[in-house]
Amino acid sequence: MIFLTTGTQLPFDRIVQAVDTLLEVCDIGPILAQGLPGAYCPKNFVLTPRLQRSEFESTMDRSKIVIGHAGIGTIIACMERGRPFFCMPREMRYREHRNDHQLATLEKFGSRDGIYSFKNSEQLVDLFNISEIKSMNNDESIERSMHLSKWVESF
Repeated sequence: MIFLTTGTQLPFDRIVQAVDTLLEVCDIGPILAQGLPGAYCPKNFVLTPRLQRSEFESTMDRSKIVIGHAGIGTIIACMERGRPFFCMPREMRYREHRNDHQLATLEKFGSRDGIYSFKNSEQLVDLFNISEIKSMNNDESIERSMHLSKWVESF
């Protein structure tokens, strides 16, 4: 199963449209999509606005690949589970967020194995056509993510 998560603060039409296009051209299997509805209405899946924390965790556990915004919580959740993460950062210029902190987050984490960034539907389709999708599944990433998770929780 593929899990699309866009966060719970704002709609994210650009990523929803990219995943909708992906589903039109690639057979990727079932998808569960969590995100707030925006101006774009997907044709190939249903957006679930909110998941209970336990349902979010269970979905992350069952997913093969996670597609999402560059939220630090999503990155950490993928690191802890060793899931490949296909990431599109929200950008201020598109009025998707108040600033470009997600671009900075992706700059910091984007070079790690298992994190794949994309800016549009064509790049997302290309990512699903690569021969080997790596996971973030190594002791170093788990140790770092646990440390980072504790640091974030301290706020």
